[in-house]
Amino acid sequence: TNQVTISQSQNVTLSNSLVTTNNKSKPALKIEESDKVYVQQVNLDSFIRVDNSANVSIVGTNANDQLLITNDNVLSLNVDTRAGNDALTLVGDVAALNVNADGDLILTRATRVASPSGNVTLRAGGALTLEAGSVIDASAMNTGNGGTVTINSAGTKFYGNIFSRGGENGGNGGFVEVSGKYLLFEGNVDTRAPRGIAGNLLIDPDYVTVDSATTDDT
Repeated sequence: TNQVTISQSQNVTLSNSLVTTNNKSKPALKIEESDKVYVQQVNLDSFIRVDNSANVSIVGTNANDQLLITNDNVLSLNVDTRAGNDALTLVGDVAALNVNADGDLILTRATRVASPSGNVTLRAGGALTLEAGSVIDASAMNTGNGGTVTINSAGTKFYGNIFSRGGENGGNGGFVEVSGKYLLFEGNVDTRAPRGIAGNLLIDPDYVTVDSATTDDT
């Protein structure tokens, strides 16, 4: 098949398929304005694009060692590539995110996850990188507690931003875990609560090195 497009559909399953575009610059699979789309064991030679959709699950799907998923106004996205060791890259906006990957996982600087008081989970069997500029925001909107954000992998590089703040008019901060067998932590985490109790940050690598660098205040 040259390209598959799922548009304005509900309760769609695409499984055990091969999609070949011979053009890595265009998506092999497009999901747009759809709800409850399930993609299982699909082999691609290009990337997946998901636009203006909800409840999209991508399971055991690979794209020649690199699975790129671009998003625009996606209400919920579940990705499970544990059937293969492909690298997975996420770009764009998504409202709720759950990812389990055997291989590497990258959130680019163009990735924004906004899940008010929700749960965001990213797990990778390989390296997990949150690039500078990437944002995960599980803060409460008005009143309420911040959500839960879990980041864990064999090797985590965190340069981005994670927010799980309490509501502006009441509520406590949420819980953020940034962990990995090896962990580089150079990002920003905010679990403050203007009218409540600040939340918690758990940093849980296998090994810890504390490096005190000097600063030049002149």
